[in-house]
Amino acid sequence: HTGLGGSSKKSTIIHRCFKGKVEVTTFTVTSGKKQEKKTVVPFLFLILDLPASPLFKDSFDGKGLIPQIPITQVLAKFDGETTMDIVKMGKLEKKTYKILELPKYLLLNMNRFKKNNFYYEKNPTIVNFPVTGLEMSKYLRGASAEKPVRYDLLANICHSNSAQIQKDSTQAKMNPLASGNYRVHVRSKANEQWYEIQDLHVREKMPQEISISESYILLYEKL
Repeated sequence: HTGLGGSSKKSTIIHRCFKGKVEVTTFTVTSGKKQEKKTVVPFLFLILDLPASPLFKDSFDGKGLIPQIPITQVLAKFDGETTMDIVKMGKLEKKTYKILELPKYLLLNMNRFKKNNFYYEKNPTIVNFPVTGLEMSKYLRGASAEKPVRYDLLANICHSNSAQIQKDSTQAKMNPLASGNYRVHVRSKANEQWYEIQDLHVREKMPQEISISESYILLYEKL
């Protein structure tokens, strides 16, 4: 956006394609009194928080079980009712989120990386998502929520590497996303065929395989 000469007052094609708005309600307790504050925040993508990785290993092979959840479970963050606990400057805040405006192209970012005292850990949870007809009206506030708002998937970016990156390693000093492998699934509008692309390798893909992949970023287009 800024590279194209854009600013908070000057729009660019980036904002026209990806910009939306979300209402954030913050609940705090100050001097024993509950306070509520509403703010409107623009976004270019929505961050979806995954549930914590399972602590227990499978007794048969010693490997962790990889859970699968529906995308509605992580989108519930934006239903205006689900409360998120945020620690800010040593104080606990509770926040709710409700979408005010949805963009033409919706970017969803799975928050897979967490840093602990020893290493960066990647959450392997598989999020099951629809390739067609993602319904978003339930996350909208006001009159916009009264009619269907549906999206079809255009692209799906996956990131794969070791589940743990040592904190004192060269990888840890850098962005953990700088390591590992990337592949992308894209849909051709010419023939509605899905393709998987990794480096110079391209192959056809079935939609059923895409919807259960370990996605990192999803790109949807509004119908």
